[in-house]
Parts: sequence; structure tokens; C-alpha cells
Amino acid sequence: MGKFINYVNDENTFDNKKEPTYINDPETGTLIEKKDIIDDDKTIKLPKLKINVSKKPKKTKSNSKKTKEIKLPSIKFNKLWLIPIPVIIVIAIVIGIISIHNNYIKNFDVLKTDAFYLENGEGIYALFNDAGKQLSEFEFTTVTSFNNNASLVTNKNGEFGVINNKGKMVVKFGKYPYVFNEGPLYFLTDYDSDYYLINAKGKKIYDEIGFEIINFTDNYVLLKHKDKYKLLNHNGKVITSFKDKSSEEIPAISDMKDFISIYYDNQITIYNIRTFKKIIAFKSKERFCITDVPDRDLIINTCDSVGDSLMPYSYRAIVNKKVKFDLVSNDDQSPHFVGDVIVYKKNGQEYILNNNGDSVTTTLNTTYADYKHYAKLTNNNVIELYINNKVKKVIDCSGIVSSYTKDKIYLFNGCDNNEFRYYTVKGKQVGTSYQDATVFINGLAIVKDGDSYYLVNNKLKKLSKGYNAITYTKIANYYIASDDNKKVLLDEKGKEITSGIDIKILEKETSYGYMALITNSNSYIIYNISKEKEITSVISEPALYEHYFLVNKGSSIDYYSYKNGQRFYGR
Repeated sequence: MGKFINYVNDENTFDNKKEPTYINDPETGTLIEKKDIIDDDKTIKLPKLKINVSKKPKKTKSNSKKTKEIKLPSIKFNKLWLIPIPVIIVIAIVIGIISIHNNYIKNFDVLKTDAFYLENGEGIYALFNDAGKQLSEFEFTTVTSFNNNASLVTNKNGEFGVINNKGKMVVKFGKYPYVFNEGPLYFLTDYDSDYYLINAKGKKIYDEIGFEIINFTDNYVLLKHKDKYKLLNHNGKVITSFKDKSSEEIPAISDMKDFISIYYDNQITIYNIRTFKKIIAFKSKERFCITDVPDRDLIINTCDSVGDSLMPYSYRAIVNKKVKFDLVSNDDQSPHFVGDVIVYKKNGQEYILNNNGDSVTTTLNTTYADYKHYAKLTNNNVIELYINNKVKKVIDCSGIVSSYTKDKIYLFNGCDNNEFRYYTVKGKQVGTSYQDATVFINGLAIVKDGDSYYLVNNKLKKLSKGYNAITYTKIANYYIASDDNKKVLLDEKGKEITSGIDIKILEKETSYGYMALITNSNSYIIYNISKEKEITSVISEPALYEHYFLVNKGSSIDYYSYKNGQRFYGR
């Protein structure tokens, strides 16, 4: 099912939360959250099965039947949100091939889709797209989240199928007695107990006798066949393969964002699963898991067989595809990237590290751009500004507002007359003194000058007119200003885009851009921020979700598309 956004978290934005399952309350006609979903924290491990079957004859010269022993792979279900779940759970337990895998961070590319399911109030689902087009009949009794634009479904007869985001049945109902999703791929068995692995397009990836699914996440599948392991990406393409060197040891996998690490035969190998390139490999008697990936660099730490950290914690920083340094700590939040800077927690205190892993200074009462440029508040209530790790300037301010600064501009307070001031990492003051100010985010900040607040750039040039208040909206460089009895949406240049009594923004980007809900005295406007265009207006207050918005009238619920604001379904 598509991701939902819970409504509303704070003053100006809708809150991104884990997808709830919603059903219709027959008494009130409202959407309520359904609780009977699979618990991600539980893992079910069931024995592997061996079944003797007679295989149907293939089209060869010899038409005699063959008998062989089939070893069904051990399968792990990855965060399968089934609605409802009893039927499929019973089947999975009976055949003994389901367990829930608690993976690391989901990759947005694989999970992004323009299709979603709606329920008709009777527990039956149909597929729609973001344009509001109905892609299937109401025929599905269970559905799963889309992965690589495909989803596992069942019908009222308990038959399995796979449907893509265009409404095409990649695997038709009844063709296979059992179908299970292995993250981005699908494992299925036919009526002769032969089994296959297919991708989201229905292409057979693997059909050789005796292959075994070892592990998977949303991005990859690790399988074993005979004496070789193969790591497959979301389309079933082989990222890497390696020989089985032990009858007992199983490769340990961890992944985060675009990276995956494999620990096997006392060696750690890390790959970029998007580029298929090996990042680094080194020998180790301990398993390491990926714990932090800000961009192209990463932090790994020692972990046990299920990925939990081991004490004392041993960490390695990998920068520019090389092991930069090792650290040992008794704290479970160390080290990690803050921007491009690695910080390290030891004995309850956090330190900034240099490229050799040496502690430069603490982060307490400190603002920093990197390990060479930072400013510290001293015991004398003045600020010492460091350049190349040496004090170059003393500033008569008694407070530090900023911490890490990507924009390389520090913000201090407690200056003359308790004012705020900005300084560059070179020690040059930018702008004047202000009564109030915020840190820079993406080159923009908010300052109070006189009785009004202004949006300014990193040169402290005023981009907007003065307002009673301005707040950051959490999405790319949009701000909400308050002026008299209305609120105004500003872009990164300080331009007024739209206004209303109240403005709330859907934090999750839709297929058609970012959306806002504008409240007026007698109506609610759905506004496309990205296109700076009003989509439609409604009388009752709507709820905004990633794929659509809805209006609950109590006796009915109407669903609308962000594409044109048209109602496409109601119940």
C-alpha cells in the first residue's frame, strides 16, 4: 500500500510517519487505524522442507517422468503489510518458509511509486494511480507495499498474483499456488513443486534446482546455489558472486542507502548496489555493519549475527574508499557524520575528529564548519574563533546559537545589548547586529530588524519585506510568514506565492510536486507549490496524503487527485 502521511503534526507541516492501515468505521463513516498488522520486530524461523515430487515431462525427445528431491529455500518476508493478514499468515506458517527481516534503511528509489490501493469499506481493494485512474477492479483481499513498482496480492479465492503500477498482472491469479516477495524480487512455486525467482517485470531470474534464498532487503537478494553465493540487485542483476568456503558459515549482510556490506570468510566487502562497484575490502576477524552513510563516505561498527552492535564498540571510518581510522568506545552513538565532519562520543562527551581520528575539540559550546574551523565559548564568556586549529580572533559575545554550519557562517548571541551577530569562518562579521536571528539553512536565514522579520541570504541581504513572523517549512527553501491576520507562503527569493488564514504543507513530495493546504474563511484550497498553482477548493477540511487528498463528510469519504483536483472515488 502507498505511504500515508498522518495529519497534522506541527504548526505548518504534515508529519511523515510509518504507514498506518486504515479501514472504514461502519458506525461513524470515518477512517480509523487498523491494528492487526504484522509486527516488524518479530522474527519467525521455521525449518527448511524437503519434498519429493514428480516433475511434469519437458518437451524433449524423452517423454518419461523424472523424480527429484526439491529443497525449498528458506524465505524471509520483508516488512509485508498485509490487509487483512490471517489467510496468508496461515499458509506461510504451514509451509514453513516465512520470516520477517528487520532491515536497515529503505531506499527511496525502489519504494517510490505512483500507484496505491483503496479499500471499498468491505475489506476489498482496488489499484489506482496518482492521476486518479482506477487500474483494477475491487478484487484484492490482501495487498503489499509496492517495491520496484510491483506488489503481491491475493484474491477472494486465496490465489496469489503480482500486479505492477500500471495495473498489469505480472503473475496472474492461479498460475502458481504460492508466491512470496523477496524484497524487490518474487519467489514462486508451480503445481509440480518446481520453484523460480522472478523480478518485478515477471522475468525469470533463477530457476535452477536447489537454489536457496539466504537473505534480502528492499534492495537486494542473496541466494546460494550449489557452492556459490550470488548477490542480486532489485532487477535480479548479479552484483557479485563468490564461492561457498564453509558448510556452516553463512554470509552476513548489512545495508544502508546505496551501500551493502558482506562479511564472509573473515573478510568485509562493501559494494555500491547502484553502480555495481566495490568500494572497499579488507580482512577482519570481526563482523562489521554499516551504521552511518551521509553521502559517499560511511561508518561501520562491529556487530553480531543479527546486526546488533557489540560492546565495546569498535568503529571504522571509511572516507574516499579508504579506512581512515579505527576507534573503540563504550558509547553507542559514536562516531557519526555531522555534515562532512565526523564527531565521536566518549564518556558522555562528544568530540570533533580530524582525518586521523584524533580528537580536536569537544562540541560543547562549540560551532564548527570542519575540524580546522570552529568557535568556542570560553569560561570568560567570550568566543574564541579558530582557524586551522589556532585562535585567530576573540569576539565579545556570550552565547553560541549555531552548531555545525554547512554554510560556513557562525551565529552568536549575547553580543552588545544582547543582540545576534553572524561571522564567517574567517572571522569577518556579516551584516549588522539583530534582535533575533536563525542559523543558515541552504543559504537562507531569518532575522529580526526593528519590529519586523526578514528572509535574508548569506550576504545578509533582505530578500523579503518585513513580517510579524517567519518560519521554515522543512521543504526545499519555502517559508511561511505571518502578516496581520493572514499567513503568506514565500519562496527562496522572498517572493509571495500565495496566502490564507492558515497554511499547512504536505512534507512528502507527490508525483506532481509539493502541496499545501490553504485555509480561507469559507473554503480550503489545495495548492501546488512547485507549480505555484491552485488545484481546487473544497468546503470541508481535507486530509492530505502522498497519493491523493480526501474529504470525510461523515456519511461518505471522497478521494481527489493532485493532478487536476477531480474526485476519482467515493464511498
